[in-house]
Amino acid sequence: MSCERVYKGHPLGRDLWVWDGKLEATPGSLVSNAAAELVALATALGEAVEVDFNGQALRAEPGAAVGDVMTLWQVAMAEVHQRYEEEQRRNPPPPPPPKDVEPAGEFRLRDRAAYEAWKVKQQGEGAGYGLACFSYAERWARKLQHVIDGAPATPVDVIVREHADRLSHDADVEGVTGFMYGMAVSILAQCWEHGEALRRWHNG
Repeated sequence: MSCERVYKGHPLGRDLWVWDGKLEATPGSLVSNAAAELVALATALGEAVEVDFNGQALRAEPGAAVGDVMTLWQVAMAEVHQRYEEEQRRNPPPPPPPKDVEPAGEFRLRDRAAYEAWKVKQQGEGAGYGLACFSYAERWARKLQHVIDGAPATPVDVIVREHADRLSHDADVEGVTGFMYGMAVSILAQCWEHGEALRRWHNG
């Protein structure tokens, strides 16, 4: 896995990066800032560029107005939200498990080798703190998996958007710090089966 701050020879600012060879918005970016940097990049390159922002394309043509880029993205997001509300009326997802219930089932990873290697590095002095990040990440992911598995007709991005924040608090039985929370997001974004959806939610 690699991160670069240059795209096609053009240096990037803080709201865009190249992650594993793909241009993306950096975690925590505001869509308005990402749109502004995207327009500047498109103009500098003389070609259209786009990134995925919360599951929708944020696209800029050379010389485009930032407001126009934002409007197109907002219209697409509004359409997605409307479809989501219609689907919720037809097929509401089950409620998430109570805070004191740990859902059963496998903690499903898309990159188990990377996860295990990362976890092994937490051994040694101060291991309790590092390993707590992993146990917190697993509890959080299991709770989200419970809701995702119970509503197969509902897009994963929608479920994550609706439940990730509250379930992050429900999973906190150890008193996690801000660093531990950020570490859990990184772990799941890179290794969990639905990590991309979590990353997009966190970026929003």
